[in-house]
Amino acid sequence: MINLMRKNQRWLMMLISIVVIVAFVFLYNRADLEKLSKNAIGTIYGKPVTNIEFGRMEKQFDVARILGMYDLLQILASGGSREPMEDYVWNTLVLREKANRLLIEPGADAITAKIQSLQPFQNDGQFDFTRYQAFVANVLSPRGFSEEQFNDLVRDELRLEKLRELIATASITSEEEVREAYGNAFRKRHLQVVKLPRDTFAATVKVTPEEIKSYFDKNQSTFKSDEKRSVKYIALTLAEADRKLTGKEKVAKLQPISLQADDFSQRMLKPGAKFDAIASELKLPIKETAPFTSANPPAEIAGVTQAGPAVFALTAETPDSDVFQADDGFYIFHLEKIEPSVPQTLAEATPKITNLLQEEKIATAMTTKAAELQKAFQAALKAGQTFAQAAEAAGLKAETLPPYSPAELQQSKEMNADRIVQMRAASLAEGAVSDLLPTTDGGAIAYVEKLEPLDDAKWKSDRESIMERYSSSRNEVSFAEWFRAQRAAANVRIGATAD
Repeated sequence: MINLMRKNQRWLMMLISIVVIVAFVFLYNRADLEKLSKNAIGTIYGKPVTNIEFGRMEKQFDVARILGMYDLLQILASGGSREPMEDYVWNTLVLREKANRLLIEPGADAITAKIQSLQPFQNDGQFDFTRYQAFVANVLSPRGFSEEQFNDLVRDELRLEKLRELIATASITSEEEVREAYGNAFRKRHLQVVKLPRDTFAATVKVTPEEIKSYFDKNQSTFKSDEKRSVKYIALTLAEADRKLTGKEKVAKLQPISLQADDFSQRMLKPGAKFDAIASELKLPIKETAPFTSANPPAEIAGVTQAGPAVFALTAETPDSDVFQADDGFYIFHLEKIEPSVPQTLAEATPKITNLLQEEKIATAMTTKAAELQKAFQAALKAGQTFAQAAEAAGLKAETLPPYSPAELQQSKEMNADRIVQMRAASLAEGAVSDLLPTTDGGAIAYVEKLEPLDDAKWKSDRESIMERYSSSRNEVSFAEWFRAQRAAANVRIGATAD
């Protein structure tokens, strides 16, 4: 019998294949396939991505955030949409596709070593298995997240590290290029400037009632009072003494409150969950803000990145936010009240229109005057006059600023009108006359009188470290540009655009 089956094996396999194909066509007819296609959240490389797959990878984003895998998130959670989590999913799929094509597949030993090196699993610089077990029980299991899925997340980080290495080897940095960049940063610049005070132009600008009414009539629909909102919120923050910590020490202090915030967030996902009830259950104090506009969140939540836009994205149907991280901890918001915007009358809109028209006129007058002066100064310099003489001929006075290098400006905490001019003139060549350089009190025109030669002794002393830092920075930029190109080539189509 066995010999008979072996003799007719080829025909048996063909028969089985035909039966499977017929069954598939019968069970999964065109209507079913269309239904499956409609369950896709989008497409990438022309292939559908299902809601289930997308949701599983969203959990990976959450786990990466809890573990403090910020290098991974910095690359994958940016660059295409308004939602970091969405970017993370699509960029991760791009990462996996490119790694697969380049035959980058981390082995079991590399994955184990990476897991053991993660900071949350460390105890006195050593891998602590009990911490890993607690992570599996308290973070992975409640999300229905297996250890193998966690391994996938670690594989992604290893894939990213290898891809960055490969792109870095293709980026060649010459010593001449670095020396030029070093010179641009450290060569002293001698500037002369002519200042154009804003008040001088403001005194000549008039806005008439007719102009105000005309502007209002043309743009009446845009003049509304700002919508205001108030929120309740949970703040899980560092102790005052811990807020000055940096690096790994701060991450270690943030870790337990991150888990608290995540626990709150997970409980909020359950059907019928109520913000107040969960806060009470976890014994977390609820705070509440006064009504505020999107552009001006109150001081107590102003440190939360995108707090205003986040709160104003909430609705009565979805009043609870995701977890938001600030420098001092984690925040979760609940929409409490909406004060809607209402149309403004001409009288109510007049102050805003007056200010807008006035600023437009001042800016136009300053730009026009600066263009005239720039042209006159360039002609005077070409004719052999000094910048000071050219300024005097225009009824203005040239000021000489202290010599500086762009590198010195980066180290200085001082910020005034002269510093702003120096910063904006940092890329000008020797002998160049700038156009209008806006400042806090108006504007200025700068003239680069001289660039001091590069200090060769300092270059030789700094060369090795500068070469390394420049090369590292350039590699980061090169990889970011390369990855953006790969994302574009992946042809991501989301939602209805996926059809």
